[in-house]
Amino acid sequence: MSKWNQPTVPTPARPLASVLEDLLHVLEDERRALRALDSERVEQATTRKLELAGQMIELAARGPLAVGDAEEIHRIQEELRINHLLLAHARNCVRDAIRAASGASVDSYAPPQQATPPAGNPAMRVDVRG
Repeated sequence: MSKWNQPTVPTPARPLASVLEDLLHVLEDERRALRALDSERVEQATTRKLELAGQMIELAARGPLAVGDAEEIHRIQEELRINHLLLAHARNCVRDAIRAASGASVDSYAPPQQATPPAGNPAMRVDVRG
């Protein structure tokens, strides 16, 4: 029997592909939460990313990756990099807002200030969500 006459066998499901797709959706949700400065949604995304990372490790340990899985992992790395940059930017904005409100230097290139507020300025909390 030639290979052309063999019955068609369905392609086995790729559970890792499903986990990778879920992770891409979580990263998209996380990006929206970062832009909205929604710390609760960012925390939820972090928790979900950790769950999915555990699943990825388990599934990847079962055998070699499919070509499509490897490509998706590279895409996820790029998405993670973008979210990391957004998070770092948000952190710097909050830091600068707190420095400005407390009378400290706002110069990003200045050496780090001491942890206590300058004399005469009481400690304060700033709500940056509006």
